[in-house]
Amino acid sequence: MDMFSALIASFRQIAETGGPVVVVLMGVAVLTLAVAIYKVWQFWRSAVGRHKALTEAVEAWDRGDRPVAREALGRSKSYLAPVIKMAMVSNGKGSGAGVERLQAEAETRFAKLETGFRLLDSVAQLAPLLGLFGTVLGMIEAFRSLQAAGSQVDPSILAGGIWVALLTTAVGLVVAMPTALILSWLEQRMEAERVIADKAILTVLNPSNDVPAPAAATPAPTPEMVAAQARPRTRRRRLSMTSLIDVIFLLLLFFMLTSTFSKFSEVPLAAAGSGAVAQASDAKPVFLQLGPDTLRLNGDEIALDALAGSSLVEAEKGTVLLVSLGADVDAQRLTDVLVKLREMPALQVSVLGG
Repeated sequence: MDMFSALIASFRQIAETGGPVVVVLMGVAVLTLAVAIYKVWQFWRSAVGRHKALTEAVEAWDRGDRPVAREALGRSKSYLAPVIKMAMVSNGKGSGAGVERLQAEAETRFAKLETGFRLLDSVAQLAPLLGLFGTVLGMIEAFRSLQAAGSQVDPSILAGGIWVALLTTAVGLVVAMPTALILSWLEQRMEAERVIADKAILTVLNPSNDVPAPAAATPAPTPEMVAAQARPRTRRRRLSMTSLIDVIFLLLLFFMLTSTFSKFSEVPLAAAGSGAVAQASDAKPVFLQLGPDTLRLNGDEIALDALAGSSLVEAEKGTVLLVSLGADVDAQRLTDVLVKLREMPALQVSVLGG
């Protein structure tokens, strides 16, 4: 029960993070799973691929052993058994009309087994595109947030849009790939079933032990004739990779653009020199010691985000803030601190150096 609750919580978190597109994809995944389970059960119930008794019946009929053929056919649970029985009842009179009738009966049963293939095909085709649609929405949201931030660009703003974009694409592919595999397996089974049905019908209508018909009689159908009379097969349209390649290119361009964004802003800065501090203000200067991972204000350790709530906010206008750089402090670390100090216009920042 705990495992089930954890699974539900995970799905809920993914849905909340990915938005409506992920919710739709999760619903499509549930529907696809239900259809796939139903098709497997239908194939098992119809004895698809299990034609041992049917094959024995056809072989016995081809040898001319009619009683054994009918007895073997009676034991068969294959959905093709009624079609082969119709062919045996016709006593092997393979006229053109008879072949067409048997082909139509077989195609009727094939159509029942192929129910749901269109749905699986649509899911395999559209799930990646739906995921890419969510990717585009995530990119739009990221750039909208980027525009709203103005000059104060924060990588975390872009991370939210990128996260949604990647999540929807991943979910779309997770739904589409197993669906495509299942559909390919089902179609392969149906192709094999058609070959078995054509061979069985032709063998029963034209057994090898039959006495050759008179010259004036209607010629028996050949395998080429049976194939020509068979209903044309509808081939599944394969997924075009053009749209996927286009979106991947857009994603790469998007990531290249976002990777160039940094926290650039104009920060008023004064170099500490002889007499520079005394001329700025009569207020007592404030000391800020900057280290690679530490920050101390007048000797007291303070977090970077806590500067906005410190005593610096109430400092008099023109108060000098002396920033002392410790060893191994890089430019990005200094920039982060200066951006925070920029929110306090009363301060006059001077960098002492390390």
